Amino acid sequence: MADRWVPSQFFFNQNDLATVGVERPRDILFVILHHSSGVEASDIPWLTTQGQVSAHKYVSRSGNRYQLVQDVDAAWGCAVEPQFEIVPRPLGDRWAANENWPALQFEMENRGSDPFTAAQYEAAADWTAAWIQAYGIPADRQHILGHRELTRHPQHQDPNDQWDWAQFMAGVRHRLDAAGYSDYPIEGPPTLRRDRFQAVLAADPPSPIAGEADAYFDLCVQYGINPAVALAFFSKESDRGTTGVAVQTRSWGNQRRARQAARSTGTLQTQWGPFAIYRNWRDSLADWCETLLSEVYKGEGRTTVRSVIPKYAPAFENNTTLYIHQTLERLSRWQDAPPPAPGFIDYPILAPPAISQAQFVAILQQYGSPAGADAPALYDLAVANKVDPAVALAFFVMTSRAGTGYQNPAKVANHNWGEIAGNGAGIGGVATYSTWAQGLTAWIRLLVDDYGSQGLNTLSTVLGRYQPAGMSDPASYARALGDLIQIWQNAPAGVGGGGIQYTNPLHC
Repeated sequence: MADRWVPSQFFFNQNDLATVGVERPRDILFVILHHSSGVEASDIPWLTTQGQVSAHKYVSRSGNRYQLVQDVDAAWGCAVEPQFEIVPRPLGDRWAANENWPALQFEMENRGSDPFTAAQYEAAADWTAAWIQAYGIPADRQHILGHRELTRHPQHQDPNDQWDWAQFMAGVRHRLDAAGYSDYPIEGPPTLRRDRFQAVLAADPPSPIAGEADAYFDLCVQYGINPAVALAFFSKESDRGTTGVAVQTRSWGNQRRARQAARSTGTLQTQWGPFAIYRNWRDSLADWCETLLSEVYKGEGRTTVRSVIPKYAPAFENNTTLYIHQTLERLSRWQDAPPPAPGFIDYPILAPPAISQAQFVAILQQYGSPAGADAPALYDLAVANKVDPAVALAFFVMTSRAGTGYQNPAKVANHNWGEIAGNGAGIGGVATYSTWAQGLTAWIRLLVDDYGSQGLNTLSTVLGRYQPAGMSDPASYARALGDLIQIWQNAPAGVGGGGIQYTNPLHC
């Protein structure tokens, strides 16, 4: 059903957004749901000419659909007054008091406590699925929110308790599945094998880093970034370093500037603007990884390929739609590789230490981990319970970048070593503990007592039950954990007793 165009007077014009620090085209990262507390006959005038409030779309109980504000403009529907803020802010600190700017919003006719109609669920799912596909909004409840989830204001607790989030999200997912929609998280275990990574780099014309493919694969794993995603961007930007300005700049992603100045030797001025020149390809990959994990992308909730690219390759400079399509096509093609070849090391949970205490301490320092101050005691705690500290540490790094990679930074207060569900009382619905030692103890009890008693005692067998956030393929996740442990084991000596010397810290 087409949406009837009834223009509202109340919006931020896209051409005015630059004056308040919003990039063009405007950042669109969230969908916000509202109910009107009124009826259609009075709602439409209120949202267009009378009320100093608006939304992009509106649907009546009978299913009449309206478009009131263009998507490229920002509606006036959900700015949050400071005294009513929910902290930590669901939309992130950047948008404090300006929650309208990154959001697409729709209103549903409802007097305040009425149930919602099937026609309203249909419209809501249609619009949301279309917006997700058009703007790269992640298809999850961290980016699809009700107004009430942003504010404690008593007059803005919408949609009401009659709204069925499960039914709505199932409708969105059904539409995305029917459209063949796919997306890939930036962070996560490898979705292509190491030998496939090597083969892509070695293909004609060979990449200048083809002979060092393992080192680049390992660097991605250390950052917690899927090497396939990094390789897909590298392939799109410069055909793996063989074409364009990257031949001169040695830049993995054609970055305009280096995040760490020491990695750069200057700037290349071109007809397309300036590009950072890097000392070497490894520095540029490190810079690229840190950029995607920084406040610029992850800090704004851009955690997937579809959500990153509209900002990374904006429409005023690129064919953004084509960029997304080609990147996802590569990722899909590489993921269709045959099962891993023999040689996978399936680390046991109960085993002597695979790394030294000095390495354990250095790795936590590498990530700037909040557990770093307790590192020696945590290592000893694992050893005392006969758990390989390297396995415990690999889980900590993969699930949360050692406590530094939470999308909601307040989750560090949970002291949850492996994001286990537990009592569900912590921030984000997981278990909460008073100290990292308590969190590690609970994780050990889960793996040793609960899973171990069922004969699940290696990485691959445990992960079929454990299923940490972001894991869709237990075998790949187990391999990623094993790869991480091997990287640590093979690292050069440098910290007392054969530890790791980190000359280029990876945390951002």
